[in-house]
Amino acid sequence: MRNRLTITVSNIQGARQLTLHVAVVRLVIGLAALSLLAVLGGVVLVGWLGSTVAHLRTEISSLDVRKQAVIEDYQRAIEAQNQQVLTLSEMLQSKSGEFNQLQGAYSRLASEFDLPFEVNAVRPGETLDQVEVTLAERRLLLGRIPSGFPVQDFEFSDGFGWRIHPISRQRKHHDGADLRAPVGTPVYAPADGVVVESGYDNGGFGKLVVIAHGYGFTSAYAHLQGADVKVGEVVFRGQQIARVGNTGSSTGSHLHYEVRFLDQPLNPRPFMDWNERDFNSIANSVRNVPWASLVELVHQEMLATARRSSPGDVPSAAN
Repeated sequence: MRNRLTITVSNIQGARQLTLHVAVVRLVIGLAALSLLAVLGGVVLVGWLGSTVAHLRTEISSLDVRKQAVIEDYQRAIEAQNQQVLTLSEMLQSKSGEFNQLQGAYSRLASEFDLPFEVNAVRPGETLDQVEVTLAERRLLLGRIPSGFPVQDFEFSDGFGWRIHPISRQRKHHDGADLRAPVGTPVYAPADGVVVESGYDNGGFGKLVVIAHGYGFTSAYAHLQGADVKVGEVVFRGQQIARVGNTGSSTGSHLHYEVRFLDQPLNPRPFMDWNERDFNSIANSVRNVPWASLVELVHQEMLATARRSSPGDVPSAAN
Protein backbone atom coordinates (compact mmCIF):
# COMPACT_ATOMS: atom_id res chain seq x y z
CA MET A 1 0.00 0.00 0.00
CA ARG A 2 2.31 2.56 -1.32
CA ASN A 3 -0.34 5.27 -1.57
CA ARG A 4 -1.31 5.06 2.09
CA LEU A 5 0.40 6.26 5.25
CA THR A 6 -0.14 4.41 8.52
CA ILE A 7 0.32 6.26 11.81
CA THR A 8 0.49 4.10 15.02
CA VAL A 9 -0.28 5.74 18.36
CA SER A 10 0.53 3.67 21.50
CA ASN A 11 -0.53 4.28 25.09
CA ILE A 12 -1.27 2.20 28.22
CA GLN A 13 -4.58 1.16 26.82
CA GLY A 14 -3.06 -0.27 23.70
CA ALA A 15 -2.09 0.81 20.20
CA ARG A 16 -4.19 2.50 17.55
CA GLN A 17 -3.44 2.85 13.89
CA LEU A 18 -4.56 5.68 11.62
CA THR A 19 -4.26 5.10 7.92
CA LEU A 20 -4.22 8.14 5.63
CA HIS A 21 -3.97 8.43 1.94
CA VAL A 22 -0.71 10.09 0.74
CA ALA A 23 -2.66 12.70 -1.27
CA VAL A 24 -4.47 13.81 1.88
CA VAL A 25 -1.18 14.15 3.73
CA ARG A 26 0.28 16.19 0.93
CA LEU A 27 -2.80 18.43 0.88
CA VAL A 28 -2.56 19.01 4.64
CA ILE A 29 1.15 19.81 4.39
CA GLY A 30 0.48 22.16 1.42
CA LEU A 31 -2.28 23.96 3.30
CA ALA A 32 -0.03 24.31 6.34
CA ALA A 33 2.76 25.73 4.16
CA LEU A 34 0.37 28.16 2.48
CA SER A 35 -0.93 29.25 5.86
CA LEU A 36 2.62 29.83 7.08
CA LEU A 37 3.44 31.81 3.94
CA ALA A 38 0.23 33.85 4.34
CA VAL A 39 1.12 34.63 7.95
CA LEU A 40 4.65 35.63 6.99
CA GLY A 41 3.32 37.74 4.07
CA GLY A 42 0.83 39.43 6.37
CA VAL A 43 3.58 40.27 8.84
CA VAL A 44 5.71 41.73 6.04
CA LEU A 45 2.73 43.67 4.59
CA VAL A 46 1.79 45.07 7.99
CA GLY A 47 5.38 46.17 8.53
CA TRP A 48 5.50 47.82 5.08
CA LEU A 49 2.17 49.55 5.65
CA GLY A 50 3.34 50.78 9.04
CA SER A 51 6.55 52.18 7.54
CA THR A 52 4.59 53.82 4.68
CA VAL A 53 2.09 55.39 7.10
CA ALA A 54 4.93 56.73 9.25
CA HIS A 55 6.62 58.19 6.16
CA LEU A 56 3.34 59.77 5.00
CA ARG A 57 2.80 61.24 8.46
CA THR A 58 6.30 62.75 8.33
CA GLU A 59 5.57 64.22 4.87
CA ILE A 60 2.24 65.63 6.07
CA SER A 61 3.92 67.17 9.10
CA SER A 62 6.60 68.72 6.85
CA LEU A 63 3.93 70.05 4.47
CA ASP A 64 2.01 71.51 7.41
CA VAL A 65 5.16 73.33 8.54
CA ARG A 66 5.81 74.64 5.02
CA LYS A 67 2.16 75.65 4.63
CA GLN A 68 2.29 77.57 7.89
CA ALA A 69 5.50 79.28 6.80
CA VAL A 70 3.90 80.27 3.48
CA ILE A 71 0.82 81.58 5.30
CA GLU A 72 2.99 83.62 7.65
CA ASP A 73 5.04 85.00 4.73
CA TYR A 74 1.82 85.90 2.90
CA GLN A 75 0.43 87.61 5.99
CA ARG A 76 3.65 89.59 6.44
CA ALA A 77 3.58 90.58 2.76
CA ILE A 78 -0.06 91.70 3.06
CA GLU A 79 0.74 93.70 6.20
CA ALA A 80 3.75 95.31 4.50
CA GLN A 81 1.65 96.11 1.41
CA ASN A 82 -1.13 97.57 3.55
CA GLN A 83 1.42 99.68 5.40
CA GLN A 84 2.88 100.85 2.09
CA VAL A 85 -0.59 101.73 0.78
CA LEU A 86 -1.30 103.62 4.00
CA THR A 87 2.00 105.49 3.74
CA LEU A 88 1.38 106.34 0.09
CA SER A 89 -2.16 107.49 0.90
CA GLU A 90 -0.88 109.75 3.66
CA MET A 91 1.83 111.09 1.34
CA LEU A 92 -0.69 111.68 -1.44
CA GLN A 93 -2.98 113.54 0.96
CA SER A 94 -0.03 115.65 2.08
CA LYS A 95 1.00 116.41 -1.51
CA SER A 96 -2.61 117.13 -2.46
CA GLY A 97 -2.77 119.61 0.42
CA GLU A 98 0.43 121.26 -0.80
CA PHE A 99 -0.97 121.42 -4.34
CA ASN A 100 -4.18 123.02 -3.04
CA GLN A 101 -2.14 125.55 -1.08
CA LEU A 102 -0.11 126.43 -4.17
CA GLN A 103 -3.28 126.71 -6.21
CA GLY A 104 -4.81 128.97 -3.58
CA ALA A 105 -1.68 131.11 -3.46
CA TYR A 106 -1.68 131.43 -7.23
CA SER A 107 -5.35 132.37 -7.13
CA ARG A 108 -4.67 135.10 -4.58
CA LEU A 109 -1.81 136.46 -6.68
CA ALA A 110 -4.01 136.36 -9.78
CA SER A 111 -6.67 138.33 -7.94
CA GLU A 112 -4.13 140.83 -6.61
CA PHE A 113 -2.59 141.48 -10.03
CA ASP A 114 -5.87 141.21 -11.91
CA LEU A 115 -4.76 138.19 -13.96
CA PRO A 116 -7.36 136.20 -15.93
CA PHE A 117 -7.06 133.06 -13.79
CA GLU A 118 -9.98 130.90 -12.65
CA VAL A 119 -9.33 128.06 -10.21
CA ASN A 120 -12.42 126.10 -11.31
CA ALA A 121 -12.00 126.70 -15.04
CA VAL A 122 -11.67 122.93 -15.62
CA ARG A 123 -14.82 120.96 -14.84
CA PRO A 124 -14.47 117.88 -12.59
CA GLY A 125 -13.86 114.75 -14.62
CA GLU A 126 -12.84 116.65 -17.73
CA THR A 127 -10.20 114.82 -19.78
CA LEU A 128 -7.33 116.08 -21.88
CA ASP A 129 -9.27 115.23 -25.05
CA GLN A 130 -12.01 117.65 -23.97
CA VAL A 131 -9.63 120.59 -23.45
CA GLU A 132 -8.47 122.72 -26.34
CA VAL A 133 -4.66 122.88 -26.42
CA THR A 134 -2.85 125.28 -28.72
CA LEU A 135 0.44 124.42 -30.41
CA ALA A 136 2.28 126.90 -28.18
CA GLU A 137 0.78 125.32 -25.06
CA ARG A 138 1.78 121.86 -26.22
CA ARG A 139 5.34 122.94 -26.80
CA LEU A 140 5.48 124.66 -23.42
CA LEU A 141 4.25 121.52 -21.61
CA LEU A 142 6.62 119.26 -23.55
CA GLY A 143 9.46 121.57 -22.60
CA ARG A 144 8.66 121.57 -18.88
CA ILE A 145 7.46 117.97 -18.38
CA PRO A 146 9.79 115.04 -19.25
CA SER A 147 9.20 113.76 -22.78
CA GLY A 148 11.30 111.85 -25.26
CA PHE A 149 14.29 109.58 -24.63
CA PRO A 150 17.07 110.53 -22.20
CA VAL A 151 19.59 108.41 -24.16
CA GLN A 152 20.00 107.37 -27.79
CA ASP A 153 20.86 103.90 -29.21
CA PHE A 154 19.71 101.89 -26.20
CA GLU A 155 17.77 98.70 -25.44
CA PHE A 156 15.04 98.28 -22.83
CA SER A 157 16.35 95.81 -20.28
CA ASP A 158 13.68 96.15 -17.58
CA GLY A 159 10.40 98.01 -17.22
CA PHE A 160 8.24 99.65 -14.57
CA GLY A 161 6.42 97.44 -12.04
CA TRP A 162 6.89 94.46 -9.75
CA ARG A 163 9.84 92.16 -10.42
CA ILE A 164 12.42 89.87 -8.80
CA HIS A 165 15.41 92.09 -7.99
CA PRO A 166 18.44 90.79 -9.95
CA ILE A 167 20.76 91.13 -6.95
CA SER A 168 18.68 90.62 -3.77
CA ARG A 169 16.40 88.03 -5.52
CA GLN A 170 13.46 89.52 -3.61
CA ARG A 171 10.17 90.70 -5.09
CA LYS A 172 10.34 94.50 -5.23
CA HIS A 173 8.69 97.28 -7.17
CA HIS A 174 10.83 98.76 -9.94
CA ASP A 175 10.09 102.50 -9.93
CA GLY A 176 11.62 103.24 -13.33
CA ALA A 177 12.86 101.82 -16.61
CA ASP A 178 16.31 100.38 -17.31
CA LEU A 179 17.88 101.44 -20.60
CA ARG A 180 20.90 99.32 -21.56
CA ALA A 181 23.68 101.35 -23.24
CA PRO A 182 27.50 101.37 -23.25
CA VAL A 183 29.45 103.11 -20.49
CA GLY A 184 29.95 106.76 -21.36
CA THR A 185 26.79 107.12 -23.48
CA PRO A 186 25.50 110.71 -23.09
CA VAL A 187 22.37 111.28 -20.99
CA TYR A 188 20.18 114.24 -21.97
CA ALA A 189 17.62 116.24 -19.99
CA PRO A 190 14.09 115.43 -21.24
CA ALA A 191 12.75 118.81 -20.08
CA ASP A 192 13.83 122.12 -18.56
CA GLY A 193 14.45 122.10 -14.84
CA VAL A 194 16.75 122.61 -11.88
CA VAL A 195 19.23 120.02 -10.61
CA VAL A 196 18.29 119.10 -7.01
CA GLU A 197 20.66 116.11 -6.56
CA SER A 198 24.03 115.31 -8.10
CA GLY A 199 26.36 112.90 -6.35
CA TYR A 200 26.75 109.35 -5.06
CA ASP A 201 23.75 107.55 -3.56
CA ASN A 202 24.58 104.86 -0.97
CA GLY A 203 21.15 103.27 -1.29
CA GLY A 204 22.09 101.37 -4.44
CA PHE A 205 21.65 104.00 -7.18
CA GLY A 206 25.37 104.77 -7.35
CA LYS A 207 26.08 108.09 -9.07
CA LEU A 208 22.75 109.88 -9.27
CA VAL A 209 21.24 113.03 -10.80
CA VAL A 210 17.74 114.30 -9.95
CA ILE A 211 16.06 117.18 -11.80
CA ALA A 212 12.98 119.14 -10.64
CA HIS A 213 10.82 120.13 -13.61
CA GLY A 214 7.63 122.17 -13.81
CA TYR A 215 4.21 121.43 -12.32
CA GLY A 216 5.36 118.93 -9.68
CA PHE A 217 7.37 116.60 -11.95
CA THR A 218 10.86 115.27 -11.23
CA SER A 219 13.15 112.86 -13.07
CA ALA A 220 16.04 110.72 -11.80
CA TYR A 221 19.06 109.13 -13.51
CA ALA A 222 20.99 106.40 -11.66
CA HIS A 223 24.05 104.11 -12.01
CA LEU A 224 25.88 106.88 -13.86
CA GLN A 225 29.53 106.94 -14.81
CA GLY A 226 29.56 110.61 -13.95
CA ALA A 227 27.43 113.76 -13.79
CA ASP A 228 27.95 116.85 -15.96
CA VAL A 229 25.76 119.16 -13.83
CA LYS A 230 25.76 120.40 -10.24
CA VAL A 231 23.04 121.01 -7.66
CA GLY A 232 21.24 124.30 -8.32
CA GLU A 233 22.18 124.39 -11.99
CA VAL A 234 19.41 125.20 -14.48
CA VAL A 235 19.27 122.72 -17.36
CA PHE A 236 17.35 122.82 -20.60
CA ARG A 237 15.67 120.15 -22.66
CA GLY A 238 18.24 118.30 -24.78
CA GLN A 239 21.22 119.37 -22.66
CA GLN A 240 23.72 116.65 -21.72
CA ILE A 241 23.55 116.11 -17.96
CA ALA A 242 25.48 112.85 -17.37
CA ARG A 243 26.98 109.68 -18.82
CA VAL A 244 25.70 106.09 -18.61
CA GLY A 245 27.64 103.92 -16.15
CA ASN A 246 27.56 100.81 -13.97
CA THR A 247 27.79 102.18 -10.43
CA GLY A 248 25.87 101.14 -7.32
CA SER A 249 23.74 98.00 -7.26
CA SER A 250 23.99 97.30 -10.96
CA THR A 251 24.53 94.12 -12.98
CA GLY A 252 25.66 95.85 -16.17
CA SER A 253 26.04 99.15 -17.97
CA HIS A 254 22.63 100.86 -18.14
CA LEU A 255 20.63 103.95 -17.16
CA HIS A 256 17.92 103.64 -14.52
CA TYR A 257 15.40 106.36 -15.45
CA GLU A 258 12.51 107.55 -13.26
CA VAL A 259 9.69 110.06 -13.69
CA ARG A 260 7.70 111.20 -10.65
CA PHE A 261 4.68 113.45 -10.05
CA LEU A 262 4.33 114.86 -6.51
CA ASP A 263 7.02 112.30 -5.53
CA GLN A 264 4.90 109.37 -6.77
CA PRO A 265 6.69 107.11 -9.32
CA LEU A 266 5.11 106.91 -12.77
CA ASN A 267 5.80 104.57 -15.64
CA PRO A 268 8.42 106.50 -17.69
CA ARG A 269 7.66 104.65 -20.95
CA PRO A 270 4.60 106.81 -21.90
CA PHE A 271 6.68 109.93 -21.27
CA MET A 272 9.41 108.64 -23.58
CA ASP A 273 6.80 108.06 -26.31
CA TRP A 274 5.09 111.43 -25.71
CA ASN A 275 5.47 113.98 -28.53
CA GLU A 276 3.77 116.95 -30.13
CA ARG A 277 1.90 114.97 -32.79
CA ASP A 278 0.50 112.40 -30.32
CA PHE A 279 0.03 114.84 -27.48
CA ASN A 280 -3.16 113.41 -25.93
CA SER A 281 -1.78 109.86 -25.69
CA ILE A 282 -0.12 110.60 -22.35
CA ALA A 283 -3.49 111.09 -20.64
CA ASN A 284 -4.65 107.59 -21.63
CA SER A 285 -1.45 105.97 -20.33
CA VAL A 286 -0.88 108.02 -17.17
CA ARG A 287 -4.22 108.58 -15.45
CA ASN A 288 -3.13 109.76 -12.00
CA VAL A 289 -2.03 113.20 -13.24
CA PRO A 290 -4.59 116.05 -13.66
CA TRP A 291 -3.62 116.74 -17.26
CA ALA A 292 -6.62 118.94 -18.06
CA SER A 293 -5.87 121.14 -15.05
CA LEU A 294 -2.22 121.44 -16.06
CA VAL A 295 -3.25 122.52 -19.55
CA GLU A 296 -5.59 125.12 -18.08
CA LEU A 297 -2.79 126.36 -15.80
CA VAL A 298 -0.50 126.78 -18.81
CA HIS A 299 -3.29 128.51 -20.71
CA GLN A 300 -3.82 131.03 -17.91
CA GLU A 301 -0.05 131.52 -17.56
CA MET A 302 0.29 132.34 -21.25
CA LEU A 303 -2.67 134.72 -21.08
CA ALA A 304 -1.05 136.50 -18.14
CA THR A 305 2.27 136.74 -20.00
CA ALA A 306 0.55 138.12 -23.07
CA ARG A 307 -1.32 140.66 -20.97
CA ARG A 308 1.82 141.88 -19.23
CA SER A 309 3.62 142.25 -22.56
CA SER A 310 0.75 144.16 -24.16
CA PRO A 311 1.58 147.92 -24.37
CA GLY A 312 -2.05 148.86 -23.77
CA ASP A 313 -1.93 147.35 -20.28
CA VAL A 314 1.11 149.30 -19.12
CA PRO A 315 -0.02 151.91 -16.48
CA SER A 316 0.50 155.54 -17.48
CA ALA A 317 2.93 157.80 -15.60
CA ALA A 318 0.06 160.07 -14.49
CA ASN A 319 -1.38 157.30 -12.41
